[in-house]
Amino acid sequence: LTVQSGAFLTANVKQPTTDIRYIRIKGNTLTVDGVFGFAANPADSSDVLSIQVYGPNQTLTIQGTGTINICRIRPHNGVGRTNIGVVFDANVTCTYIGSTGTGGAGIYASNDVNNDSITFTVNAGRTLTMVDQRNLATSSSTATNGTASTTSNIDGTVNMLGGNLNLRGAAGKSIVLNVAGTLNVGGSVY
Repeated sequence: LTVQSGAFLTANVKQPTTDIRYIRIKGNTLTVDGVFGFAANPADSSDVLSIQVYGPNQTLTIQGTGTINICRIRPHNGVGRTNIGVVFDANVTCTYIGSTGTGGAGIYASNDVNNDSITFTVNAGRTLTMVDQRNLATSSSTATNGTASTTSNIDGTVNMLGGNLNLRGAAGKSIVLNVAGTLNVGGSVY
């Protein structure tokens, strides 16, 4: 998927809402040289445009020189969604504020017990910014254990402005956090 320079891709639905709009991507790249999503004020009324990595055996690289505001990022659910990776090779702002505006999991590995072996990587020189109360998690809630083995590699910078980091894993699952760059957690670590 490519958003060319001068182009805009939005869902034209604002948060908070339960009506999140996902683009399921089977390819290897999301290139944004224009604008993906909308965030006039990322903590309020941002666009709901989100990404589901379709998988299995897929690595999606998010790249480009444009403005990237993604509401949520997660693997698509369904049988055999394994060995899925997301590489942030661009500066990205994640804007999910929850269905009621009180926060929630914006980037997470497991929304289905059939998902496994999920990897998120922020490349060196890149910044992933998560708006206030947006969580980086192994599951859709910081109160539950993730059902997928999950690895997070932070070689660049992750700024979590009041968000929580959920490193909980179900029995038999491995949860790995590698930080060679900078991780700023504004909330709690579970």
